[in-house]
Amino acid sequence: MILNLDQICIVKVYKKLVYTLYEYKPYRNYILWKRKAGFYYNLSLESTYHTNEFIETNNKKLYCEDKNVFYKPHIDITMSNNRTYSMFFEDVQSLDKFMEEKILIMNSIIIK
Repeated sequence: MILNLDQICIVKVYKKLVYTLYEYKPYRNYILWKRKAGFYYNLSLESTYHTNEFIETNNKKLYCEDKNVFYKPHIDITMSNNRTYSMFFEDVQSLDKFMEEKILIMNSIIIK
């Protein structure tokens, strides 16, 4: 898909955005059961335990660092028709390079 720069209204850059549906919980020894230390997915009243490897393998847009889960660096591009396109990058340097080469110089962007 090719986006025309003339139709871009908003470009939001996210270099390190926290993914709030995961919460790190420490090990805890209850009377009848033990809770593992790790990340818990909190979508409903029940929270599900996930390892760092599970999170990073099953969602290529997320990564774990310390006791937080983050979105990988990405940009959201909002067009004049109010459609928003997202592009994710492996690291901040790749995002910065893309911004310099594509957004600031060229008149179109290819979305993969």
